[in-house]
Amino acid sequence: MLCWNVRGLNSAKRCLAVHEMIASTTCHIACLQETKLQSLDSTLARFLGAYKLNQFTFKPAQGTKGGILILWDDSTLDLQNIQIQRYSITATVTVRYNAASFMLTTIYGPSRRAEKENFLQHLRQIKPTPCTKWVVMGDFNIIYKARDKNNRNLNLRLMRLFRSALNYCELNEIHLQNRKYTWSNERRHPTLVRLDRFFCNEEWDTTFDDHVLHALSSGHSDHCPLLLAHATGPRRPSPFKFENFWVKLPRFQEVVQKAWSQQTPHTEPFHRLGHKLFTTARALRDWSRNLISDARLKLHMAQEVILRFDIAQESRSLSDAEYHLRANLKKRILGWAAIEKARRRQSSRVTYLREGDANTKFFHLKANARRRKNFIQRLKNGPGWAVSHQDKQTIVVDHFSNAMACPHERTRDFNWDALQLQNPDLTSLVDPFSELEILHAIKQLPSDKAPGPDGFTGNFFKSCWHIIKQDVVAAVNSFHSLRCADLNLLNKANIILIPKKEGAESIQDFRPISLIHAVAKIISKLLALRLAPFLNELVAPCQSAFIKGRAIHDNFLYVRNIARRFHRHKIPALLLKLDVSKAFDSVRWDYLLDLLQRRGFPSHWRNWIAAILTSSTSKILLNGIPSEAIQHGRGLRQGDPLSPLLFILAIDPLQRLLSVATDRGLLSKLGGRMMRFRVSMYADDAVIFIRPNRNDVQNLRKILHLFGETTGLTTNFQKTSVTPISCNNINLDDVLADLPMARATFPLKYLGLPLSIRRLKKIDFLPLLEKSLGRISGWHGRHLTQAGRICLTKSVLSSQPVYLLTAIRTTKKTLEDLDRVRKRFLWAGDEALTGGKCKVNWIRTCLPKENGGLGILNLECFARALRLRWLWHEWVSPQKPWVGTETPCDTTDRLLFAACTQITIGNGRRTSFWSSGWIGGCRPRDVAPNLFSISNCKRKTVAEALAGNTWIRDIHSNSHLTTTHLLEFCKLWEQVRNVRLLPDLEDQIHWKFTPSGTYTTASAYKAQFIGCTKAAMSNTIWRTWAPPKCKSFTWLITQNRVWTSDRLATRGWPHSPSCPLCRRVIESAHHLLSECRYTKKIWQLAAEWIGYPQLKPNRWRPSDSALSWWLNISTTAAVPKKAVRSLTMLISWEVWKERNNRVFNQKETPPTRLLEKVKAEATFWARAGAKNLASLIPQV
Repeated sequence: MLCWNVRGLNSAKRCLAVHEMIASTTCHIACLQETKLQSLDSTLARFLGAYKLNQFTFKPAQGTKGGILILWDDSTLDLQNIQIQRYSITATVTVRYNAASFMLTTIYGPSRRAEKENFLQHLRQIKPTPCTKWVVMGDFNIIYKARDKNNRNLNLRLMRLFRSALNYCELNEIHLQNRKYTWSNERRHPTLVRLDRFFCNEEWDTTFDDHVLHALSSGHSDHCPLLLAHATGPRRPSPFKFENFWVKLPRFQEVVQKAWSQQTPHTEPFHRLGHKLFTTARALRDWSRNLISDARLKLHMAQEVILRFDIAQESRSLSDAEYHLRANLKKRILGWAAIEKARRRQSSRVTYLREGDANTKFFHLKANARRRKNFIQRLKNGPGWAVSHQDKQTIVVDHFSNAMACPHERTRDFNWDALQLQNPDLTSLVDPFSELEILHAIKQLPSDKAPGPDGFTGNFFKSCWHIIKQDVVAAVNSFHSLRCADLNLLNKANIILIPKKEGAESIQDFRPISLIHAVAKIISKLLALRLAPFLNELVAPCQSAFIKGRAIHDNFLYVRNIARRFHRHKIPALLLKLDVSKAFDSVRWDYLLDLLQRRGFPSHWRNWIAAILTSSTSKILLNGIPSEAIQHGRGLRQGDPLSPLLFILAIDPLQRLLSVATDRGLLSKLGGRMMRFRVSMYADDAVIFIRPNRNDVQNLRKILHLFGETTGLTTNFQKTSVTPISCNNINLDDVLADLPMARATFPLKYLGLPLSIRRLKKIDFLPLLEKSLGRISGWHGRHLTQAGRICLTKSVLSSQPVYLLTAIRTTKKTLEDLDRVRKRFLWAGDEALTGGKCKVNWIRTCLPKENGGLGILNLECFARALRLRWLWHEWVSPQKPWVGTETPCDTTDRLLFAACTQITIGNGRRTSFWSSGWIGGCRPRDVAPNLFSISNCKRKTVAEALAGNTWIRDIHSNSHLTTTHLLEFCKLWEQVRNVRLLPDLEDQIHWKFTPSGTYTTASAYKAQFIGCTKAAMSNTIWRTWAPPKCKSFTWLITQNRVWTSDRLATRGWPHSPSCPLCRRVIESAHHLLSECRYTKKIWQLAAEWIGYPQLKPNRWRPSDSALSWWLNISTTAAVPKKAVRSLTMLISWEVWKERNNRVFNQKETPPTRLLEKVKAEATFWARAGAKNLASLIPQV
């Protein structure tokens, strides 16, 4: 399908351009907007369709504005039910070769702002009936994301309305492969916008899942044509991939044991281990194929048989054989469905949900979206394009063969003595590996990440360690002894290509990520775990990546505060954001090994590194198809656990080079005690501050050039940006004449955060909000249970803003907008949020579970808890580069910090006299606020203030002292006069809310709820074994927040006048659980079944609410507490389902039959892990 705003067909040249465009594609249908034609004959239509699209439908233009044309090939497609409307043409499309049909709508949205709301209302009106497959395309002339425009001139209200219309229509955007924008105003400094789009609903997506969308050349138009086509290329191979759910199946361990025990002709450890892995993989594949490969077919067949039995029993009783067959199939369906869902989950790479929190279709849609996003449809090939798989693979292999090839001989080196690097004792790095150390490394590997060429995930090695450990340990010991001749057999990798940016078109736009053989990854992990404790001494403080105790936010705060200091004091400076070309892939091995020797690494360790590097080979996966193997000659593989640590060692000398250059006068000093170093690095993300003079710029360029020649880490000046600070009176064109760098302005993005020298505006936080909204639109909320939405709200929507909230104090409006997104998804999923859907007050929902809430984060409180880390690290980590500069903490944060900490005075040099809580946990400024206000020196330490009682002399003598001042002075004097400092002891700080006395975000968050009422039902619900959906239902019903008749009546909504189960009194949550005659009958039968008469209704304690009934029954005497809570949840859940079945389906189940359902479900729960319930119910 081709979609294009052609900007008029009222000239022969434009018609010819459209003809050529359609002729050059394989499209079967073309939707053209803005034709500017009031009439169209079949001759012109056939010409426009390149004589292959021979049918058309047409919406005339209004004067010279608008106009829509659909052309199609009637030998392939049939269009019926064509509806021509004000802004669109809609038709039903049937594919002739397979009879698949769907609804197609092509749009031309109005350009005038006054009409846009009418257009969005029109879009809502053409939404088809449920289950109709629908695809929408066209020029919408409106955007819904800030990143869809290259400037900040945005209409937030219209963006919000467009997003709302898309949500209402249940449309998801089809990912555009190779472009970020689709329209340009064609000026010298153009405005770029994504106006042209394809959308589809879930039904269309699951039916036509093998498609990709990419943009073609805009040609004569200012809009890009969009082509939606099948993903083309050779058939992907089906290599072995370990499925994580196998470990839960019977006989799995037996199959592995048998395969692993087979004789192997190899004696060398690496060869022997590789052969055993291959044999085991083949055995597991055969076992899996025989056992579960047809799980989906069995599932559908079982569902069909059960349906036949369900229909039959409506008119007759089932025979015993039929009844038992139906019951047996129901049990098997659960297993087959669970297998299919687990397979879909692993292929979707969704790791933040458990299988039970979403249905299979959710994972299927996520897998489709992931496959489309990663599919490479075409690549730039000089002035043209590579479209065939062979041409694309040639480009890819040539590029990476060159990138990984051995570089030319190194002609430069550092004057290592001048760098004066400090080296710790590293002899322990080469100690023998113990079995426990190897097992610890394996446990550190992720269980469900994509596997390497061997196909085994970390889960295999963890679950089968007792079987495979002897051979794994032998291979590791062989490596330790440098018997590595056959290491190349297991040191292989597959390289996948991840787009670095939207609209990736060139091979340089893709980041290579290595999926490494599991054994090589284990060896690398062992070395990484050994090296990590020494990095704090080996690497300068300006580098924060991959070092325990350092954080990415340290870099951001340091850079921001330095930039703000220069701006406030009007100090001219340049902020350079370096782009290191192919950073990981370009490190020279000869330099790296030389560096390791200079830093004191033992020769044995260097030989290990050389063995890993020189034996490595990789195959490039292009759309899942591997290339031939490429031998590495330089670079570090991204995806190898050891690579990040080696990289930060490799780039670390840069900071020493800049420091030496400053000392020798090659770079001007920037001055100020805040300026600890001029470079800040997080891996290869480097920022350098320099003076805006030509000499400094030229010298920096020479330093970076020489550093690149020596290390391989070359600076790409075309992608490096420079941001001037207070340079208004400086000719930057002259200063930067020798550096072809792009110039940027504040705010700019640094380490993924908005960096500004001024206060951030609301629009600067818009990307954060859009990211959350984008997550929701891709989650398909209808396929998630309430428990699944709770899980996603907690694990993703609530955690997404954490990175920003840690370093930046946001506006209250931003937090409210984020809450609105979370609240809507939690209670309404994909739909609009209304009062009826928001079941529980949001403030209560965000309380911790022990206080009666759902445990969803209160973002305002959590942001404050995050910010307290800065105050804590000011105390415990004074060596951090930002200490002594501005932090994002406000007065409330500091008051909370003082309340949460206790300071023990030693020598008094670290403690602020006025602002630290060192007097019985109180701050002197709080003890004597009026006295503090007239003090001349508010920043003195305790040692400075108590030395000769200078804090008294600091009180402004000319101030009008009152009785209040005198009383406060006396009170403060009494508390400080007997303080004795201990010169040899440092001041100590203790966090009150953790046993270790150390700050944690979790404890800081919980501290803000001290004093809130504890909820009695918290432990009885959330610590009970039950499916998450049953727990969330129990929480809702004990809050009296399910839609029973009494609550419907209070809102004036339609409702049943009596309880649907007993038809005696009006329904309420309390009545449904404890007073309903039907429910009591179920409990009577259940109590007899399990043999606990205490649970019979006539022995229940009186209750006046659903909550009191739950607390009473869950604490029934002489009954296993945890077991009865699981049973209570199960019965309540089944009663609620029966209630809904009667209300919405008008079907009734007698109590005895419902008890059978309870028994069957209880058996499943017991087998799934409800051990306490298993001890309660018979015959399990």
